[in-house]
Amino acid sequence: MPAQVIIIPSGEVDSAGNLTQQGKERAGALADYIILTPNFTSFGEPVSVFAARPTSLTADNTQACIQTAGPTAQVLNLPIHSGYSKLQDANLASFILNRPHYNGKNVLICWRPDSIQALASAFGVSSPPSFPDNTFNVAWQITFSPNPSLQILPQDLLLSDNTVSCGCGTNPFPSNTGFLTPDPILDSPDVWSFVSEPTLHPMKVTVNLSLAGTAPGLILLAPYAFSFLPCIGQQGALIADSAGNPVWFSPTGSSNLMNTDFRVQTLNGSPVLTFWQGTLATPPVYTNLPAASSEIGSCYHILDSTYATIQTVAAQGGYNSDIHEFLITPENTALLLSTKAVPMDLTPFGGPQDGFVNDFAVQEIDLTTNELLFFWSALGHIPLTDSFEPASAAVDSNNVWDAYHLNSVGLVTDGSNDILVSARNTWTIYRISRTSGNIVWNLGGKNSSFTIDSDAEFSWQHDARFLAFTATDNTISMFDDNCCEGETVPPGTPPAHGLVLDLNLTSMNASLSTAYFHDPNINVASQGNVQTLPNTNKFIGWGQSQYYSEYLAAGNTENTPSLNLIYDASIPSNNYTYRAYKFEWTGTPFFPPKLAVVSSNGQITVYASWNGSTETASWQVFAGNSPTHLTLVASAPKSGFETAIPVSSSASFFQVQALNAGSSVIGVSDVVPFE
Repeated sequence: MPAQVIIIPSGEVDSAGNLTQQGKERAGALADYIILTPNFTSFGEPVSVFAARPTSLTADNTQACIQTAGPTAQVLNLPIHSGYSKLQDANLASFILNRPHYNGKNVLICWRPDSIQALASAFGVSSPPSFPDNTFNVAWQITFSPNPSLQILPQDLLLSDNTVSCGCGTNPFPSNTGFLTPDPILDSPDVWSFVSEPTLHPMKVTVNLSLAGTAPGLILLAPYAFSFLPCIGQQGALIADSAGNPVWFSPTGSSNLMNTDFRVQTLNGSPVLTFWQGTLATPPVYTNLPAASSEIGSCYHILDSTYATIQTVAAQGGYNSDIHEFLITPENTALLLSTKAVPMDLTPFGGPQDGFVNDFAVQEIDLTTNELLFFWSALGHIPLTDSFEPASAAVDSNNVWDAYHLNSVGLVTDGSNDILVSARNTWTIYRISRTSGNIVWNLGGKNSSFTIDSDAEFSWQHDARFLAFTATDNTISMFDDNCCEGETVPPGTPPAHGLVLDLNLTSMNASLSTAYFHDPNINVASQGNVQTLPNTNKFIGWGQSQYYSEYLAAGNTENTPSLNLIYDASIPSNNYTYRAYKFEWTGTPFFPPKLAVVSSNGQITVYASWNGSTETASWQVFAGNSPTHLTLVASAPKSGFETAIPVSSSASFFQVQALNAGSSVIGVSDVVPFE
């Protein structure tokens, strides 16, 4: 039995059944996709290439499959086996599955799109989906250990391609090692459970400090765990209030799907929620890419105030949608980070000869037309010798070197059309012209344009943001991890902190403006962010160290960490949230409230909730012996995510209504029978 079968559709064809120019471009790009994509290379190069031959049917009397597979077969120096037509899918599958030559090998098949579903079934895939009409930018990967398993992957070979047709982060990427991610821990004092929403199990947060002076708003988190630990509670996107109560929770549905960069933004003048969703590569389950890389199939979701998904967005041009940044601009475009493993001999840098560089690219996409407006590649602009990440580390991640690790893109708001980009593994923040693509200046790292005062130095940083400017000065913020090339924090490592720097553009000197240390001081091995709130407070997510905090603007020092710290909370020890944000948000769910009725020791209790409703202030309970004749039997103020309401009625049917602060009904549940 083969280790893997890759099925690709024939490319775009014209009325004569031949590849169009776009189809020819796709065919030419397929070779690199099949041969060089690290997600495929663990099974070796394909040992055979099959392509569907023409049939006598008018619609299938075409050489399209042979033409599509041709360039890849030529690069592999393999013949094309075209002895089977699309009507012989069972024969082809039987031939490949039963021939010893293919045991443990990789096989490539180019097939007619309308027969790919049948071919997958013939290989033993249980209930494969239908292949979408007029779709050319996906590949179907079937692996056979222990049973036939289908993964739908984007090709993204042409700039016009995107991964929306691949489910947009809804399918977890399969492990390349055979290890399995532990199931989340749901039965724990650190996990919420609800009677009216029994499928929701978000983590609980602990509020350690809450003083006067905090900014209004709700807190947005995206809990997940690395693949060697079970997440405490489900992974997903969580909105919580300052007391730690859930307001809205949307689980990803898999231990191998995560959300990151969950926040409120503005699109076309309206507030929206945005987040990345996909599989995050972490060992031991995923070693095909550097740790914290995005696997194929990830993308970004945009939700409106009713929690309906109104748009999904994906990186283009063969790049993966990266976890670190999805920023909607005032022009209703999206600035995002993307990654692609580029083959390279790494021996000049101390790495493997058959290596790859994990290139990071900034992309700007028009959210109306999906047009790619701006593309900037780190590999094309930043010398690899600037990296502090040793190239030798590539051997631990399928020979892929994470030389750059870009982790934020922000707007420079001085009218210049520039952007601010942070690269963790070069310890540098770059100001880049979107007009020319040139680097305007480097802050930090091996080739800094600025001298940096000793108390303003930083390393392994995240989340660089442009705050203010004058004719001679810029002010920026960042999260200074001060750590690490590895997961172990070296002795003597300075504590992580939020950092605001003043940049003198005349003397080209960077000096400390303010700093924000945790109480107690902590080390942070990765992740983190600093958000400037509308009232000038700073809200800080401490990344891999499980805390999030709010500070008055004046900040503190390493020796006075409690100064101006006015709020602090922590999440369970196994969990991380890449960033933590605070925003004002009004949620009006498109779905109705939920209720459950429970009888215990002679007392009937109605449990009412409405996931995501920020306007519910109180509940009314209606009951009766007919679903069409209900009367008011109880009311109660809303209490947390779920409100328990004792009732004296022993009716057969119940319903709840949600009321706002003005006592207007804003939501009505379904009628629930009770026996």
